[in-house]
Amino acid sequence: MAMDAAILAPKRQTQTSKPQLKTVLFWTFVSIDAWIALRIDAGNFIRNFTAAGFQAPGDLRSFLQVGAWVDAHRYLSANGLTKVTLFIFPPPFLLILVPLSRLNAALAYVLWMTLTGCFLVCACRLIKLRWGAISLGLISPPVLLCLVSGQTGMFTSAALLISLGLADSYPIIAGFMAGCLVIKPQCAVLLPICFLASRNWCALAAGAATVSAACLLPLVLIGPGVWKYFFIHEMFAQSQALTAAWPQPYQRLMFSPFMLLRSLGAGLRFSFSAQIIITICCASAVWYLWSRPSENFNALVRLLLTVIFTMLATPYIHLYDLPCLGMALIGWSFMADRVESFAPASFWTVTGLYALLSMFVFLTGSILLLALAAYFWPKRSEEIAP
Repeated sequence: MAMDAAILAPKRQTQTSKPQLKTVLFWTFVSIDAWIALRIDAGNFIRNFTAAGFQAPGDLRSFLQVGAWVDAHRYLSANGLTKVTLFIFPPPFLLILVPLSRLNAALAYVLWMTLTGCFLVCACRLIKLRWGAISLGLISPPVLLCLVSGQTGMFTSAALLISLGLADSYPIIAGFMAGCLVIKPQCAVLLPICFLASRNWCALAAGAATVSAACLLPLVLIGPGVWKYFFIHEMFAQSQALTAAWPQPYQRLMFSPFMLLRSLGAGLRFSFSAQIIITICCASAVWYLWSRPSENFNALVRLLLTVIFTMLATPYIHLYDLPCLGMALIGWSFMADRVESFAPASFWTVTGLYALLSMFVFLTGSILLLALAAYFWPKRSEEIAP
């Protein structure tokens, strides 16, 4: 008996040390990468303070210029609207920008970041993420990039998390949030498939109604020229942004398979063909996940996989669109009183260094997404009741 106890003792000690090592490694990776991202983003943010006072970050400044111009020149023809600063968001986004542009730059920035940040926190609580996970997610590199650029990523991430997380329990709310993604439809490209596969007609109808209302309002409040301008000029500008020769500055933060192939020197035809194949595969995987009974899957892992496939399915996705993935990853790692380090640590490392990595090597974002999809796919039916 004494010999048996002596043999078993080291095994128990090894088993208890493994979670501790995982925890130490996880916090080490996250701390270093968060610090690097903070240093990079803080430097960019400080440059907004000039002798003339605070200037809104570049992306938000462009948004506010568009909102102010449209507010002052309503009901113009499409040709008149070509004077607007390059703006490749659908017109429903103007419903937010026009009132926001009436504020001074500092107040508009604080209000926009505060509201979208609170919206993201509320979304995470609605899908039952823990406060510790949410707090850590708020310093993830994609969220920090949203803060320093004034981008839409926190708003779209919150809407996507609610659409996926509440689809089974509150389908009308989920559909409404899905419809709000009309301001950035590439983030919602797979949501109709989710609702169709699960036969969630309420969510589908609510989403369609929200999109219809959001598209009609700019027509009434701003004028029909804004939609004509969008289809003639802005869609063309977006296609030019995608097809421009690598590397353009904005391309270095993109995460799509299409842009990965472009960074490796592939031609447009091959890159688009590969993106189409990957999009079809992602849509098929999402159909499989959502067509089966929800009790067969871990809800958070299904949400995670759907977010990953959504990011892979579109050729036009950036680092600042990924707060939803960061929140879901850290939420999963905190699930069931465990700390799983590999997936969130990989996410933090790649996204924290992404601006630097893309300066010297090809884009690695979609490789990370594919690795995460492969990592979570076997876990889709594990831990039904965490």
